[in-house]
Amino acid sequence: MPDLTSMEKGNALEDAVRAIETAIIPVSPGYAKGTFQIQGKRIFSSGNVRHEIDIHVTASLAVGYDAVFIFECKNWKSKVGKNELIVFSEKIAAAGAQRGFFVAPSFTKDAIAQAKKDSRVVLLISSYFEPAARVLFPQFELLNTEFTSAKVTILGFGTSPHSAIELAGKFFTIRGERHSAAEYVSQRITVVCEKHVSGLGTSMQEGENLVQFEDELEFTAGESYFDDKPVRLIKISGNARTSLVVGSIFSIYEVQTRGRFLVVGAKSGGIEMKLHVVQLAGS
Repeated sequence: MPDLTSMEKGNALEDAVRAIETAIIPVSPGYAKGTFQIQGKRIFSSGNVRHEIDIHVTASLAVGYDAVFIFECKNWKSKVGKNELIVFSEKIAAAGAQRGFFVAPSFTKDAIAQAKKDSRVVLLISSYFEPAARVLFPQFELLNTEFTSAKVTILGFGTSPHSAIELAGKFFTIRGERHSAAEYVSQRITVVCEKHVSGLGTSMQEGENLVQFEDELEFTAGESYFDDKPVRLIKISGNARTSLVVGSIFSIYEVQTRGRFLVVGAKSGGIEMKLHVVQLAGS
């Protein structure tokens, strides 16, 4: 596991458990929209004693019939001991929960014995996996355009292009709307380049790609002007250097009998994107 603080490790496990439980609930028999509520980091008091619950689930089965389930997550290197289970049983009682799930990588023999004394307690083993080799996740890709160069040609209604092609400080008037020539062309380059690159799809190879693009905007007489000169055609052609990275699995949390929480991601040119994927047990 990457170097994380104990709080970050705990939060990571809680995020994984909450994501898995959020995925489990909608596929459960009898599920109806709005009948379940799942909350993280809930704090409440009972008998002047303050309690914190990592994950709190409420199932509203009918008017007046609410069922409560709580989760405790300990992402420790050491085994969870019996004292933590004693405290957890108190939390279950204070929350009025029908069942409490204690999630951790391992438990002592005394903790397992203590859990058996409370029929409401369920112990769940969590496991963390960080792939030693790159495991591809081809459903997820990151495409980053690193460099673009383009040539702009502006044609009037004669046979040769306008001689004054410097765009800075000049304007297009297109169908009555005035645009900064430099900004308009820059926006068109971005749109056309991205559209062309994304349209290449599977023909692009992972790694660096050099792609060419072209755009033509044609106008009738009186529709477009470059400053005060009529424009018949704006042509933009160029190339872009792009990098394509296929997503890979960064890490996996597995919770026994419940499911897996995968962190999928890709990095390119200082950009990092991550996607969370849940796989339910038995699916």
